[in-house]
Amino acid sequence: MDTRTTYRVIQELGHHESDVKAVLALKDDALLACASRDGLISLWTKQPHGDESPFGFKTALRGHNAYVNSLAHIPPENSESRGRLASGGNSTMVLIHSLDTMQDEPISCLIGHSHNVCALHYSSSQKLLASASWDCTARIWKYDGDNWVCQRVLEGHQQAVWDVKIVANDSWQGPFITASDLGVEL
Repeated sequence: MDTRTTYRVIQELGHHESDVKAVLALKDDALLACASRDGLISLWTKQPHGDESPFGFKTALRGHNAYVNSLAHIPPENSESRGRLASGGNSTMVLIHSLDTMQDEPISCLIGHSHNVCALHYSSSQKLLASASWDCTARIWKYDGDNWVCQRVLEGHQQAVWDVKIVANDSWQGPFITASDLGVEL
């Protein structure tokens, strides 16, 4: 198959002042989130058919004051909501923004990592958020209805934890998969 004829750029989303580190498609691809080294997360909404550009800039989310390089969607509890967006980066924090209000300031701030948060993963089946960091740990967060609480710190890596995944299981205890310079851990 000749991919040169099947792929083409249809739009450049040029709102950021620096390189984009992560992108995420949400709500049946009607909403895009872009995380950037400029410390912002831009949200883009799908435009009606016939518009010149498929996506239009909606708003910029703030709070990190350092580069942002990881995103995760936390799905809504009901069909009327868009859910929440988790973001992580060099600020060492995981920020949670409402996709319903799209206010630029976060609704929650998860503190615990001491270095760059480079990966996030949300498990809908277990309702847990996992964060991976250059501080050689991963953290498992649970929303208790009022606040996000760190349920578990995954330690033991000798290098930065580059990625983390929560594998579907009947127990919130895991298993969790982490990846670092030294390999994959279960």
